[in-house]
Amino acid sequence: MYSLYEQIEQKAAAILDAGTSDELFASGYLSGHLSLALAQCEQKNTLSEQDFKKQVESGLAQAFTAKELTPPDQVLVQEMWAFLSQP
Repeated sequence: MYSLYEQIEQKAAAILDAGTSDELFASGYLSGHLSLALAQCEQKNTLSEQDFKKQVESGLAQAFTAKELTPPDQVLVQEMWAFLSQP
């Protein structure tokens, strides 16, 4: 799981250097969800990449249901998550 998290962090850092405003927004928003998911996995002692992805996706689903973001922003975040979570 840590290798996936590190890969995601590296991709996000590259976006900070050359990303569009939409990419910066989406990666910044995801950053908190990624950190929370990592902490939750560590607390539950479930350290597989699959568990980490499930935790992130569960957190995003809850945030979207709570209408933390507008529908267009949800799309940006979903697209960014798809990009960051690819190997």
